[in-house]
Amino acid sequence: MKLKNKIKKKGFLFLIFAFFFGKISFLSPGSINLEQANKLENGSKEIEKTLVFAVSPNPLLLKALGSNVLVKKNIPEVISQSSQFKCSWASFTSTNNKTIDFCTHPFKDIVSGHIRRKHRWPDCDILPQIWNNEKKNETSIYIEIGANIGSCVMEMLLSTDANIIAFEPHPMNQFNLLSTVAKLPKEYKSRFLLYPIGLGNVKMNTTIYSAQNNMGNSNLGKFIEDYGSQTSKKELQFQVHVDLIKNVLRLDEINVPLMKMDAQGFECRILEGMGSPQAKKIKNIKFEYAKKWLDNQNCEDFLPRLRNFDFKVTLQNGKEVLTDNPNFKLKEMIAKKQK
Repeated sequence: MKLKNKIKKKGFLFLIFAFFFGKISFLSPGSINLEQANKLENGSKEIEKTLVFAVSPNPLLLKALGSNVLVKKNIPEVISQSSQFKCSWASFTSTNNKTIDFCTHPFKDIVSGHIRRKHRWPDCDILPQIWNNEKKNETSIYIEIGANIGSCVMEMLLSTDANIIAFEPHPMNQFNLLSTVAKLPKEYKSRFLLYPIGLGNVKMNTTIYSAQNNMGNSNLGKFIEDYGSQTSKKELQFQVHVDLIKNVLRLDEINVPLMKMDAQGFECRILEGMGSPQAKKIKNIKFEYAKKWLDNQNCEDFLPRLRNFDFKVTLQNGKEVLTDNPNFKLKEMIAKKQK
């Protein structure tokens, strides 16, 4: 009987510890509960807050935040709470030949491996050119949806003067990105802010699945493989928070010369969560057209949706894409505002 009571007591203490740890770790990219949403008491009313990570965000970035957003500035603390994740450090060199230390995944991963070998990710090279060719003002911000481990974020930080807001829901990718940011000089840190959430058309919590050997293929709600035998290991799956962009970002307060969107088929839901008035603030969207992922997420009409928002869709070489659901397996495209 005493033994049973001891076991029950230990089990109860374990539950208390697990509960307490969960409360602490919601600030951490590595937590797997409702880590991006914190309920705070305001009198008798509970307000749900969305957490963002930054070091010393400048006034423009703060101005862009939604009303129910909290800023977590102690990035080293956030990183230390994610000790189950590790970096394989490499050098990253931007298109204007600036070099920084960059945190890649230590295991086999397509983007990480390429950066270790070639010191940058080529899909990002065109972004500074698009940014520099657009008219900008004091409220201009570059937005990246699906930042992965931060290769394009670093390209834009190093090669332009852009203020940057990034969205990345996967805790392991967040760890890499924040680890890199923590080692940057102060002038770069002040221009960057990370939302550790996914974007969609409804507020929800869901599972994010990542493909073995390709953390860039991280899918919300279902796993979509790169090839038939590919799997998503359990240790790469996490519970994440998803929200509407108009709930967490004041697009009406800023100008967006360029947005990069790489959401593995969730693009239609992101547009729905944006709405037409907010979409009018965006001048260019650079995106990856991946037919298999769009079809699997019921987003076959992604290009018509962009055109309904007055965007002209082209390949990166400028050739216009006229069909609604082209049979490209994978293609980099640009949507440019026409009005």
